[in-house]
Amino acid sequence: MTKAETVASYIRQHPEFEIVPRMDDPYGHMGATLTDAVLQSGIDYNSVVRRRVDQIQSDYPSARTTSEFARILRDDGVETILRFKGRKPRTLLALVSLLVENRVEREHDLLVWLRNPDNFARVKGIKGIKNKTANYLRILSGDPDAIAVDVRLLAFLAEAGVPTSDFTEAESVIREAAKLLGVEPARLDKSM
Repeated sequence: MTKAETVASYIRQHPEFEIVPRMDDPYGHMGATLTDAVLQSGIDYNSVVRRRVDQIQSDYPSARTTSEFARILRDDGVETILRFKGRKPRTLLALVSLLVENRVEREHDLLVWLRNPDNFARVKGIKGIKNKTANYLRILSGDPDAIAVDVRLLAFLAEAGVPTSDFTEAESVIREAAKLLGVEPARLDKSM
């Protein structure tokens, strides 16, 4: 049995495992999308990230485009808007600046733009953004084939009997297991 078959078999036999419904549409709000992507790494999602994303959507409904979000960040201050200090606000500013420079205004633009390997590398070149966050941006922009390998997915693979610390191998195993299960890789990622 291959590693992917082992994972697929584990999922099929796991009494509590559920494949999440089809992925939600993107936020339709670049301020929310970019904030979610930049804040999520290493922080409790529900108590910290999601609250801030919801607040940005509520307080800044016009931040649907990257250029409008950039204007709001400039006018109101990134730390004030995020209610967060440190490296992550600087990372968000660098990402927003790169996207404005490249006329990436909405999630669909971001999805198309990130599919270019050079652009994907440019995003990963921003201090504070690595492979997981760059792939998470793809998921947030609606890419059903994206997988954002992190410690949560590595722990799941180990639980399924396929321990690995190699992110490339983990992505390959998850991608093949998704194919065996007949679901999009991004859905399996979210389900795990």
